[in-house]
Amino acid sequence: MKKSVKIFIVVAFLGAALLGTSALAVTIENPITSSSIEAVVDRIANFLILVFIPIAVIMILYGAFTFITADGDEAKIKKAKQILTWAVVGIAILLVAKSTVVVIESFLQVV
Repeated sequence: MKKSVKIFIVVAFLGAALLGTSALAVTIENPITSSSIEAVVDRIANFLILVFIPIAVIMILYGAFTFITADGDEAKIKKAKQILTWAVVGIAILLVAKSTVVVIESFLQVV
């Protein structure tokens, strides 16, 4: 394609996008239902725990499987130990993050 045709296509799409959005009255509702910053931080921490704890458990199982099937291969054993170590570190970080939120809330006496 020629350069001028490419420029025309880009300008046409941008123009259609700008005209299309200005003609429609779009309202976006606030997805955050919490009323305070403490509640928002707590919801974020709970979401992270909900998502990453199962991933860490899967990684622990994968590391254990790698360790069992290593058959004495030092490289596989080292890889399995690294997987297990980082999975446990991830769980520890999540738990420390959640406990930090709880400690800050209790320190500020926010209920």
